[in-house]
Amino acid sequence: MQINKKDWKEYFSTPATRIAARQALVLTETEGRYDVYVNVMGGGPQGQADAVRHGLSRALVKAQGEFEAALRGAR
Repeated sequence: MQINKKDWKEYFSTPATRIAARQALVLTETEGRYDVYVNVMGGGPQGQADAVRHGLSRALVKAQGEFEAALRGAR
């Protein structure tokens, strides 16, 4: 996963932001199955991590609708 052309571990330096950014992939057990390239701006690190989580959730549901239940349950 790359965020603004950087490795996600480099871009998100705190455990909380790393967890948030990966949460959709972890919940759907798809980590490593997709190449993820994201561009985010503004909002601070946690806001950006939350935006990545939201965008990934939407993309995963669009790719495979059965993920919706798992992702909705994680609210």
